[in-house]
Amino acid sequence: MSLEGGVTGLGADFIIIDDPVQIKDSENEKQLQRVNSFFDSEIRTRLNNPKKGAIVIVAHRLAEDDLPGHVLDEGGWTHVKLPLIAPRSRTFKTDQVVWRRDRGELLRPDAYSQRDVERLRRARRPNFEFLHQQNPGAQDDPRIKSEHIGIFTSSDLSVDAPIVLSIDPALKGGPSHSFSVVQAWAVPEGRYLLIDQWREQATYREFRAEVLRFIRGRRPSAVLIEETAQGPALASEIRARKDMQIVLITPVEDKVSRIRRHLRTIRGGIIRLPEHAPWRPDFIAELTTFPNGSFDDQVDALTQFLDWIAQNPVLTKRSPRALAGGFSGHGIPLGRRLDRVAAPAHQTPGGVLARRRLW
Repeated sequence: MSLEGGVTGLGADFIIIDDPVQIKDSENEKQLQRVNSFFDSEIRTRLNNPKKGAIVIVAHRLAEDDLPGHVLDEGGWTHVKLPLIAPRSRTFKTDQVVWRRDRGELLRPDAYSQRDVERLRRARRPNFEFLHQQNPGAQDDPRIKSEHIGIFTSSDLSVDAPIVLSIDPALKGGPSHSFSVVQAWAVPEGRYLLIDQWREQATYREFRAEVLRFIRGRRPSAVLIEETAQGPALASEIRARKDMQIVLITPVEDKVSRIRRHLRTIRGGIIRLPEHAPWRPDFIAELTTFPNGSFDDQVDALTQFLDWIAQNPVLTKRSPRALAGGFSGHGIPLGRRLDRVAAPAHQTPGGVLARRRLW
């Protein structure tokens, strides 16, 4: 029986409503309001005993004012949200079982592959965040302002601050393709300082050479490489050291979702840039126009770093070594005494690949 079928004169102890709105009506405001009004006037009054009875609504989210949104706004309902891709780790308990979902885990790994997920993301209708992530409102722009990004000077940076490299590789090398990005983040207590950045439409050889320059000059505790495009090839040519881990990272959510979970961090002024870095205006312009700007490679490297550091907040100091010396031409001088970091057992997907040594 449809939601608007004949219910007059009928009562129930349990009422289960399954998908009260069709996907084709997700933007039909009149139909959405018609369903909500019918529920209020006809359905919720049909419980034989409102104190003991229950109403269960099982549905994808299709709009902010669909039936689930309508009842959640009034409060008093238990909300069980099961997105296709788990945005965070969570444990669900019932009388019989305990079920744990890890962050990034698919709801139906037996039925969906990563290729299937990417195909669903690319579809304009229905909206991926609404229908599959159960996340109304996530299609809105993140609304980051330039005043959210702070500045720092070299006097603010301790020589003992650990360094993390975040690398976003281009799909292909060369001036006609997208940008590759290498970011060096210092992590003093309570702040994230982007001390240096390189961004070019470079050949793979130029890109690899720049990564090597950052590794030599910055002596990072961790090197994060997106496991797409030229990333795996780059990782296979860098040998992991006992005091430097290499982490391959596969993005599992769309770009807007990745930055949205860090909005509080960004808006709180924790991220700071060198005051006179020549790349600072471009970085801020890309961040404040995201996702509507021409490029998003710097934002990808930023969110990759923020995701990883949120899971690995404590970096153990590396043994001291003489400074490499010299200036990078991009920001803070090259050469910092860094710290050792242990590879987290829970970091997945990721890994260390080694073939030949670059230095």
